[in-house]
Amino acid sequence: MDLALQQAIDAHSVITFDVYDTLIYRVLYRDRDVWHLVDREYQKRNHVGPIDFYRKRELSDRKARKSYPYREVTIDEIYEVFADLYGRDLADACKRLEIELEINLTFPNNSVVEAFHYALQQGKEVYIISDMYLTDTTIAKVLEHNGIVGYEKLFVSCLYRKTKHESGELFVAVLDEIQTQAKNVLHVGNDVKADIERAISRGLDAYLVKPPSRTQYVDADKAKFDLNYSLLYGFITKYNPSHTLAYRLGFDVFGPIVTGFMEWIQQQQKIYHLDTILFLARDGYVLQRISDSARDKADDSVRSKLDDSIDTFYSYLSRRSVVIPLLQYQESLEDIWNLYKSWQPHITLTTVFNRLGIPYDKEAVQSVGLSDSDTFTRAELSTDSRIQSLYNRVKERAMVNSEEQGRLLYDYLRQYGEHKTIGIVDLGSGTIIEALKQFSSINHIDIDWTPLYLQNSRKPSESYININENYELQTALRMGYMFLEVFFTAPHGTTLGYTRTDQDTIDVVLEEYEYESIPDSYKARLQELHQGAIDFYNGYPIEMTRYGSIDTDIVMTDFNYFILHPTDEDLVYWGPYPVYIDSFEPMVHCGTLQSYVSHPKQLFYDFKNSVWPAGFLHAMCHSNILLRLLSYGNQLRLILRDKWVKR
Repeated sequence: MDLALQQAIDAHSVITFDVYDTLIYRVLYRDRDVWHLVDREYQKRNHVGPIDFYRKRELSDRKARKSYPYREVTIDEIYEVFADLYGRDLADACKRLEIELEINLTFPNNSVVEAFHYALQQGKEVYIISDMYLTDTTIAKVLEHNGIVGYEKLFVSCLYRKTKHESGELFVAVLDEIQTQAKNVLHVGNDVKADIERAISRGLDAYLVKPPSRTQYVDADKAKFDLNYSLLYGFITKYNPSHTLAYRLGFDVFGPIVTGFMEWIQQQQKIYHLDTILFLARDGYVLQRISDSARDKADDSVRSKLDDSIDTFYSYLSRRSVVIPLLQYQESLEDIWNLYKSWQPHITLTTVFNRLGIPYDKEAVQSVGLSDSDTFTRAELSTDSRIQSLYNRVKERAMVNSEEQGRLLYDYLRQYGEHKTIGIVDLGSGTIIEALKQFSSINHIDIDWTPLYLQNSRKPSESYININENYELQTALRMGYMFLEVFFTAPHGTTLGYTRTDQDTIDVVLEEYEYESIPDSYKARLQELHQGAIDFYNGYPIEMTRYGSIDTDIVMTDFNYFILHPTDEDLVYWGPYPVYIDSFEPMVHCGTLQSYVSHPKQLFYDFKNSVWPAGFLHAMCHSNILLRLLSYGNQLRLILRDKWVKR
C-alpha cells in the first residue's frame, strides 16, 4: 500500500472507494470485449452460430438511455429494451451470461484492496461508490468474488440516477445519506475527472489510483482483434507487481505458457485416466512448484485449476539415469547410440563417456589414438574405428555400471508401483519416455507410461505446443530458444544415477550444480523468473479454458513478442547472463558493427554460435531493424518450404 494513501486514510473518518480500475480490474483488453464473449459463450452453450450480440447490445443501450427520462439506466432497463427488440428468451439468456462474465472476469487490485482492508481495521466508515449500469446486487457479487466485503454500503449511479462524472451529484447524495461533512471523507479512485476533480469540487479529499506503469511483454495489436488474447492482455497489463525485469518476464511471458500447459496436462489426465503425474527433474521443477503452491492455497479459484484427487511427484529421472541401465541389453555400440534421441552438432569425448555412464578415462582415450579435444558428428560416432576401439576398452566397466544402475532404478521405480498409468511431463526429445518403456518391458514393471510433452517436433500429437505451420513461433524459437532452457531448469544438478544407503533405501546421485559458482545476483534472477510465472498461475482468476483458449498461438504470443522485439533494457539485463554450454557463455557476446564490416565471416560465425541470436542482432545494430528483416525473411522461407513439400 502506498504510504501517501495510508496517511490520507489515517486523516479521515470516512473512506469511499471507486470499483472498476480502482478496487478491481476486468480481465480484458477493452471493457466491451465482454460483449463479444457473451456472443461466443451463447454460441458455445446453445450450439448455434453468431448472434450479432455486440451490435444488439450497443443498440439496446442507446435506446434505453433515450427511452428513460434520466441519464443513468440499469442493466435491467437495457435488457427490457433488448427483449422488445429481439425477444425475451434471448434477452434473459444474454443477461445471465453478461452478469456471469462481469463477476468471473475480474481480479483484485491488490494494493488498493490492501488499503480497503486497512481502512476497515482502523475503524473507518467505508463505502463503495460507482458510476455503473450494473445493479448494486451484481456489483456486490463482483466485490465478494474478489474478497472485498465488510463495507457499510454500496452506492451505484444507475439506482440513484446521479453520477460522479457529470457534476458530482452522486457524491452529494452519499453525503446526505450517511450524514457527514465532505471534509471528513477521502475518496479513492482512478478517474481524474469523476473521482478526483468532481470529488474535490464537492468538498471531499481525493486520492488518485494511477494505472500500472512498467515494462510489459505484450502484443497490443493482437489484443485488438483476438478475443482469447484479450483475456491474457488485460490481466498482464493491469496487474501491477513492482518487481524486477526477471519477475516481469516470468509473469508476462512464461506465466501464460505454464498455466496453459498445466491445464492441458489436466485435460490429458482425464482423457488417459492417469493415476498420477511425474514432473521430471530438472525441467519439471517450476511445474511441481506450481502444483504445490496451488494445493497449498485455500482460495477455490486457484484450487479449481488443479484436480486435487491426483498426486503429482517431482521425480529424479533423467536421460542418463534411465538410459544407462539399458546399456546392458544392447548388442552393439550403435544400439547404445540409438538410445539417445538428440545429440549436439560437435560431440566431445566427455559426452561419449557421459553417455556410457562412466568417468572420463584419459589413458584409454590416448591408447586408441584420440585426444581430449577431438569432436565428432553423430555419423562419425558410428563410422570412426577409434570410437569402437575406445568402447571395447571400457565396455566391461560400462556394463558393470549399467547392471548396478539397473537394479537401483528398478527399486527407485517401486515407489510408483501402486499406480498403473503414469503421465510423464517431459520437455525433452523423448529419450526418457522411450527408455522407461523399454526398461519396464524388460523388467516386467506393470506401468503404462504416457508422455506429456511441452513441445516435441517428432511427436506433435503428444505435445502441448505444436509449432507446425506456426512460422512466427518457429522463428522466435530459433532466435531465443535458450530462454526456455533457462526458465525450465532447477537450482540443483542433474540426476547422474542412484545409490543404496545403509538403510537399504535408494538415494539420488546429483551432479554438481553447474551454476553454483555464478554470482548470487544471477541465481536470484532464476528464482524471480520462476516466481513471476507462479504468481501468474495463482493470480489468473479463472481456468484459461473456461472462456478463452490455451492454444499455442495464444500462450506463446508474449514469448514471440519478447524474443522478436528485444529492448535496450532487456539487452543490458539479460545480455551478460551466464549460460552453461560445456562452459559458461554470456547470452550475448557481440562485436561492433564496424568490426563485422571488416570481417563478415566473423559476423556469420558469431551469429550462428550466439546463445541469444535476437539479442545479438539488437546489440549489433542498436535497433531491431535487421532482426525484423531476418524474422520476416525466415517466416517466408518456412512458408515456401512447407508449400514445396506439400506439392
